[in-house]
Amino acid sequence: MDSNKLINILDSYEDFELAFLRKYKLDTYLKETSEFVLTYLNKRGITERKAKILIEEINKKKIEAQDFRCPRCKSKKIRQEEVEWTNTAYQTGIADEVAIIDGVYLNKTTYKKQEVCNICGYWISDPNNEKPQKRSFLEKLLNIILD
Repeated sequence: MDSNKLINILDSYEDFELAFLRKYKLDTYLKETSEFVLTYLNKRGITERKAKILIEEINKKKIEAQDFRCPRCKSKKIRQEEVEWTNTAYQTGIADEVAIIDGVYLNKTTYKKQEVCNICGYWISDPNNEKPQKRSFLEKLLNIILD
């Protein structure tokens, strides 16, 4: 990504959002991007210590119910996408049954809303259960052996 474009994006974030970004997403970026963002955060004064303080402060604040925000970081910067609903197996409920019938008999695709926080990466709504799961060392080792 162009560094000027990245700076413009980071400039649009509030300090508390940068604190959550530092805590939850910094290590998910490629090395070069991660180093660039870390330099930006330090210039903006969002050190590791300052980030902890900002996170504690925002977690104490009351948020208005009508504001749709990330439950973890309280940001409004949430990516909403309509995604093809593929995880219909073993689901119960009328909507699930209709989606299965539409897919099988009418060759019709059902879409559901997927919501992911752009700041901290929290998956608010995940209709296909695609959220990356943290795995233990033994699970990773077992996957390597089985592959």
